[in-house]
Amino acid sequence: MTPPAATRRSSPRRYRFSGLLLLLIGGALVHYGHIDGWWWLLQATSQPQLERSLAEGEQQIQQLQQQLAVAQHQTELAEQSRQQLQQSVTTLEQQLLTLEDELAFYRGIIAPEERTAGLQIDRLELTPIGADRIRYRLVLTQIKGNNSSVAGHITMQLQGVSEGEAVVLPLTPMVGSEAADLTFQFRYFQDFTGELQLPAGVEPEWLSVVVQPQGHRYRRFERVVPWPAADGEG
Repeated sequence: MTPPAATRRSSPRRYRFSGLLLLLIGGALVHYGHIDGWWWLLQATSQPQLERSLAEGEQQIQQLQQQLAVAQHQTELAEQSRQQLQQSVTTLEQQLLTLEDELAFYRGIIAPEERTAGLQIDRLELTPIGADRIRYRLVLTQIKGNNSSVAGHITMQLQGVSEGEAVVLPLTPMVGSEAADLTFQFRYFQDFTGELQLPAGVEPEWLSVVVQPQGHRYRRFERVVPWPAADGEG
């Protein structure tokens, strides 16, 4: 009869252990339920705030990008204005130099105390306008002898090399599509402008300008200047 008694004594202990286990499991479930509930609550309240923050951030980025675009546009406009102003200043400076040069020229005619008397080439300017063309400006003056007019004509010649031989060729100055008139008659000065075409197959070296006055008052004279190199040439 001993085993049944031992069985009855062990039953309350097993019940207490089972109850404790159930209590622990229940507490764990309740605790997990609280944690899970707090997590979902936190997630539910944080997601809209994050979305709002994201939208605000994107809006701020767009505003900054717009401000940057405006600033870049203003910078480009300012740079264009600066370049235009610089170009205007450069143009005005060149015009001022030209005017000062012209003023000195006219002063030399009006008050020629320091100028050489007689008929002379005051200016001879040559400007390349292509590989085989130049633009010229020629100014004749009469200093200290301008009580009466002087008349005559001008010829231009090219000195160069063709097929290994030195050549001297007459040139026909052009004004547009017509031959220029290089006869002169003036009292103080006369200005000539036009273009010269380089003959084919000739390597230019010098340009000769010959002034032949009429009568015995002035002698024939000549000025020889280098043929200007075309742009890009040495």
